[in-house]
Amino acid sequence: MTGGPDLFRRLTAGDSASPALVDPVTGPIPYGAVRARTDRWTRALAADRKALVVCFAGRNVDTVLCWLAVLRLGHAVAMLDADAAPAARDRFLAAYVRAHATTNAQ
Repeated sequence: MTGGPDLFRRLTAGDSASPALVDPVTGPIPYGAVRARTDRWTRALAADRKALVVCFAGRNVDTVLCWLAVLRLGHAVAMLDADAAPAARDRFLAAYVRAHATTNAQ
């Protein structure tokens, strides 16, 4: 299965004028604009090595653009429900930090 930057290229390779996404507020986003629309996320998520990005996902265009930026950078992503209870989010993040700390200590 194809992943990461190659999958990003394949998902954004449509006719540059054709709609790739539809934002209910601003309207269609053409394929030709998707790369530019992921730039903000790409800058925010840039790292010198592969990372796990936790995305508190909603049903919106920003979530899709964030996910596409993660693919573009070749990072891994954990998509979590943005409506999850804060305690559930905190448990997930604490477990990740513990696991990451244990892995780095070895």
